[in-house]
Amino acid sequence: MLKQITRRCLSILLIASLLLSSLFISGVAIPETEGTDLPTVYVMGMGCPIVTMNPDGTKHFIYPIEIDTDEIMQIAKDNIDVYLRAVATQQWDEFCDLLCETIIPYFEEFKLSPDGEAHDGSYPDYPMTQQAIRERCKLLPNGQYPIQAFEFHYDFRLDPCAIADLLAQYIRDVKAVTGAEEVNLIGRCLGSNVVAAYLQKYGCEGLAQVLFTSSALLGAPLCSKSFCGELRLDGDAIERYLYDKDLSAVNTVTDIDDLDALLLSFITVFNDLGGLDLASFSFNQVLPKIYLKIFPRILQESFGTCPAFWSMVSDEDYEKAKETVFYGIDTADYAGLIEKIDTYHTAVQLQAKPLLKSVNDSGVPVHCVSKYGRQTIPVTDRADELSDGIVYTHDSSFGATTAKVDSHFHYFYMNRAQKDGRLDSISSDRQIDASSCWFPNKTWFIKDLAHGDFPDGIYDLFFKLLNDPRVTIHDLEDYPQFLVYDSENDQLLPLNSGNHDTTGRWRVSFLLAFVDLMQGLSRLMVKYIHERLHSEN
Repeated sequence: MLKQITRRCLSILLIASLLLSSLFISGVAIPETEGTDLPTVYVMGMGCPIVTMNPDGTKHFIYPIEIDTDEIMQIAKDNIDVYLRAVATQQWDEFCDLLCETIIPYFEEFKLSPDGEAHDGSYPDYPMTQQAIRERCKLLPNGQYPIQAFEFHYDFRLDPCAIADLLAQYIRDVKAVTGAEEVNLIGRCLGSNVVAAYLQKYGCEGLAQVLFTSSALLGAPLCSKSFCGELRLDGDAIERYLYDKDLSAVNTVTDIDDLDALLLSFITVFNDLGGLDLASFSFNQVLPKIYLKIFPRILQESFGTCPAFWSMVSDEDYEKAKETVFYGIDTADYAGLIEKIDTYHTAVQLQAKPLLKSVNDSGVPVHCVSKYGRQTIPVTDRADELSDGIVYTHDSSFGATTAKVDSHFHYFYMNRAQKDGRLDSISSDRQIDASSCWFPNKTWFIKDLAHGDFPDGIYDLFFKLLNDPRVTIHDLEDYPQFLVYDSENDQLLPLNSGNHDTTGRWRVSFLLAFVDLMQGLSRLMVKYIHERLHSEN
């Protein structure tokens, strides 16, 4: 049991440290029959490939980072004695050295210089010139602009304030190519941070409206807590998270039918018997003893050198993150980086509310689309917060009051809301109170749609918002403030009492899971015996 727990702890530490490299990558499916009346500059989140040129003229990819998980797990297997010795003696230096030596080499090319700048001639592998804009700008049959024509990609490691300068030039180029006097501006995920930095530096002149979606402007919990070294496991959150993930790949890899369902049944039984709590307790006891031996070393050689990742550290974690990342080193060596992140934090993140309100009050409408109903990555001390799987819904909606991920507002809250006249601002599942949003009449919520998912169905809502800047939650009959995603038909539906309970997937009873587990194990045993008999004959 001890060996299994320590191996599990090592695996989680490794995976949590590497997860940031693929946090916000996602594909985008965009319809080609509808677009926007004005050009729409769509500032993407992280994920654009980062390259350098080889001497022979071919591209060398710095990002995506190729992570050999088999190699990592083999190292864990080969060095189990190191982990067991650390557990037995409570002397963690050898363990921490091995962990850092395993992870850091993967980020040798990805990291930036101590001043937060690219030092190797790397650049985003996506052409942003006027010529490239002309080639992508092909009007739809109805004369509208396709939304994908003006996607703005960038080196997502760099300072959002510096990226804002590139965005300003890109907007000028889009106007020059199209002849438009105004453009719409969308900020998605990390792109919201870039848009906010742009608004802070350049204002909103020449913009028709601004739309934020899946925003990380107020922070992204995995990034924020990783920079603090405050990862924490929660058994119930782990179970919910696994039910949210598509595990069907294990069936193909193992050639065992329905193994994914069997694993989920096992997780439920194991958690109800206290197994996940025991594993979480072990991890949560160990990490505070060793985080300063691990996180500063890893972050100083990877994400901690990237100003854009600092922009996703929440205000409540910012000072602790600086203490952690720069622990044990002379901060004078990182003066350039610290100046960049402090400037962004002070001028953009802390001023986000008055900044966006001033934009809206100036006549450039600010809209927001937020998602919820997903379990966030279960490695933070707030894993039960309502989220889209990556960003807390409170943050991505700019202030909504939310219930916990698997609960709803209690009677006393609803009674107070009724007295205050706020019932119309509360979702039918009693999980969201939109009255506390910065823009309560211009904020939409979509349930059961994950952070990185932007299917065709969501773009119909985008088009209606972008083509009528004056629209509010009261103006669209098909798109009221609270929606739910229908994955079978790829459409958004009004959230109501008949379709709002989408969290039943997390509430499998112990008895049902135990029966499914026994039946699944029985089928595996019968299959194994049959194959053995067949091979012997």
